[in-house]
Amino acid sequence: MSEYIIPAGYGEAEYIDKKSRFIGQVQHAESVSEAMAFVESVRRKHADATHNVWAYVLADGQMRWSDDGEPGGTSGQPTLNVFRSANVCDVVCVVTRYFGGTLLGSGGLVRAYSRAAAMALEAAGRARMAEWQSVAVECSYAHYERLRRLLEGSRLSFALNPDKVQDAYAIRCTPQIHGASRDAIGYVWDAVSREINAVTDNPLIFPEEDEVISGGNFHGQPMALAMDFLGIAVAEFANVSERRLERLVNPALSEGLPAFLTKHGGVHSGFMIAQYAAASMVSESKVYAHPASVDSIPSSANQEDHVSMGTTAARKALMILDNSQKVLAIELFAGAQALWLRDEDKLSPATRAVYDRIRTVIPPIEEDVVMHPLMVRAEELVKEHALSQAAEAVCGELK
Repeated sequence: MSEYIIPAGYGEAEYIDKKSRFIGQVQHAESVSEAMAFVESVRRKHADATHNVWAYVLADGQMRWSDDGEPGGTSGQPTLNVFRSANVCDVVCVVTRYFGGTLLGSGGLVRAYSRAAAMALEAAGRARMAEWQSVAVECSYAHYERLRRLLEGSRLSFALNPDKVQDAYAIRCTPQIHGASRDAIGYVWDAVSREINAVTDNPLIFPEEDEVISGGNFHGQPMALAMDFLGIAVAEFANVSERRLERLVNPALSEGLPAFLTKHGGVHSGFMIAQYAAASMVSESKVYAHPASVDSIPSSANQEDHVSMGTTAARKALMILDNSQKVLAIELFAGAQALWLRDEDKLSPATRAVYDRIRTVIPPIEEDVVMHPLMVRAEELVKEHALSQAAEAVCGELK
């Protein structure tokens, strides 16, 4: 990419020296024909002038000037040099002189024409031009397409509150939040696949060549960073899930659902404690998500002076995964309850299949019960991929 300056528009300024009038006129021009058309227009406008000195500089390197009867080197080239020294291109300038009766000499003419051209350029203003290469980028928006197929046919995927301009991020930005975590998991998958097929022994022994090579492929940094990244990505699934759960149980946010998804508000606590549990696990996962790979304690008499802490990162990622599965299960449990209270008959075919699969193991909650066994059943559905399988049986593969 190259950058250069052009005049921002038309500019005109007048400079007087010993009664001679020098009228500078500057205009943007991108071709020789445009430049010369401007010169001719000024000549017609000032046909009675003593001289109409002109110069142009184009971005492609073309330049030309005319002294129009003034002594050689005293007018046209000094005018041109004003723009070259300022790195201004695609510009044409005409300096019109009305003779005042006194000769200025070569030095005086150079100063007068240069000053008139510079004043006209300042009057025109400057703009920065950059040459760019156009690139077409196609984005699949795969996660959006998955959501569209899941919701196709739903009579609930519309605004319940016509006065509401837009949904909160936890609803509106689900494709972006989930999609970023999916991308991160894809990176981790590639990293693990690469490392699990790599040679990580030390030393490396090549008996055919009778050679032993000490190396560092055993170092766990590639996996440490990947496991830390995995923990953060999975924690975000649960983080936004708990925010959606809050919007289900909070009557100020749920668009008409009863508080805590119970018909007996004030007497029964409904899903209040379930949301407590989800919030607790999300908070715990945020602590676990602190990267282990940033820590290192030297060992082996400082020979092993930088260690990856990859095992710790993997263990933390596993704990985050366990928490996140539980949080997602609670959201699904609560979501089924909300649909029962709203109207499950308005679901899309795919989401109706998911709802029906949940109902095979978890009934609607009419009054307060011990929630833990039901939460465990919901978690088993998540771990067994039973709900995604139910949806895919209707709308096709969602991976």
